[in-house]
Amino acid sequence: MNKVLPFVFPLIALVIVAFLAFRWYNLNTTSNGDVTGAGEGVPIDDLSSLEQEQILKGTTDFTSVPLEPAVTTVPVAGQIRYDIIDGRVLFSVTAELAAVGGSKYQVWLRNPVTDVTQKAFVLEPGKGGFMGSAATQEGLLPLEVIVSQEQVDDAQLEVVLLRGTMVKGE
Repeated sequence: MNKVLPFVFPLIALVIVAFLAFRWYNLNTTSNGDVTGAGEGVPIDDLSSLEQEQILKGTTDFTSVPLEPAVTTVPVAGQIRYDIIDGRVLFSVTAELAAVGGSKYQVWLRNPVTDVTQKAFVLEPGKGGFMGSAATQEGLLPLEVIVSQEQVDDAQLEVVLLRGTMVKGE
């Protein structure tokens, strides 16, 4: 029995590999080259020359403003991307911040004219760092965007990490 036992595992592995190779061969040689009907009923239109030109040039991009670090002891970076559409400022904030337990990162909007600061949203962690987005009225521009680290969810601005300003016509 001890002479046969070392050959059992390699024999089982060889049988499995042979089975998978046979199955792969059958699946790849039995198709007759037909295209599946999954895309039937989908209308495809030709583009005009103007539409083709717009696609080649790309769509209008959001304005990007880098966020400047407010503290130099912690390595932080980020940016604001915004666009003004129909009297509304659509903006998103992305920031490269360290994940910390027990606290969260919030975005605040400050009007430099009236010096009123208001909490906008909480940044959520994602693949590209911390992200969040919101919209506000165009008439409120210019607005300073502040990213802070908060221990308590209240109306008090705690540790300011990043700052940037959104302005009209940039």
